[in-house]
Amino acid sequence: MNRSFRFDRNIGLCIVALAVFLFSQAQIARLYQPPFPRFDMLLTKNSGFQDAAFIVSGFRSVAADVAWVQLLQNMGDYGNAEEKGMKYPYLKGDTLRVARIDPYFKRAYLFGAATLAYLQTTNRPQEALEVLNEGIRFNPKYWPFHTFVTGIGYKQSNQFEKMIEMLETSIADPECPTMVKAILANAYKLHRRYPEALALWKIILKDENGRDYHQKAKEEIVRLEKFIATQ
Repeated sequence: MNRSFRFDRNIGLCIVALAVFLFSQAQIARLYQPPFPRFDMLLTKNSGFQDAAFIVSGFRSVAADVAWVQLLQNMGDYGNAEEKGMKYPYLKGDTLRVARIDPYFKRAYLFGAATLAYLQTTNRPQEALEVLNEGIRFNPKYWPFHTFVTGIGYKQSNQFEKMIEMLETSIADPECPTMVKAILANAYKLHRRYPEALALWKIILKDENGRDYHQKAKEEIVRLEKFIATQ
C-alpha cells in the first residue's frame, strides 16, 4: 500500500512537472522574439541558394550586404521598367529580402520605405508601411521607423508641412539614407522654400555616402542659385 502510494505520488509529480514545463514553454514562445526571422520567411524566389548558403555558413551579414548591393543594382536595372503600371515593381520584395536576412539592417528599411512612399513616380505608401512595420517588429526602439510611419500618415492626409517636419527629424539620424535628404530637398522646392532646398543640396553634395546624388545636387544648386538671385 505504501509502495503504491509512493508510485502514485511520483506519477502525480511527473504530471505536475510536465504541465509546468509545457506552460513555461508556451509563455516563452509567446514572449520571446527570435533574433532573426525563420528560414521559411526568407524571400528566396531567385536567390534562395545564395542567401541560405551564406547564412548556414555563418556569413549572415555578408549575405545581407550582397543582397543590399543587388537591390541597388536592381534599382538601376528596372528603374525605367514598369509592371502593372508600377515603377520599381520589385522594390518591396528586394527590401524585405535584405531585412529578413538581417532584420537589423536599418538603412535598407529606410531606403525602401522612403522610395516607396515619397517618390512621386512610385507612390505606394501602403507597401512602405508594410516594410516599416516589419522593421519596428525587430527594432521597436528605433525612433526613425516610427517617425517615417507618422510622416507617411501626414502625406496621405495631405498635411505636407507636418510631413516635412517628420523628414527633417529623420535626416538628423546618421543612418538616414541620402535619398531621404534628396526627397526633403525636393519637398522644400515644391513648397517654394528655396533657400532651405539649396542648403540641403549643398549638404548632399558634401556627403561622401551620397555620391549617386552628387550630379543631381550640382544641377539643383545651379538652378536654385539662379532662381534665388532673380527674386
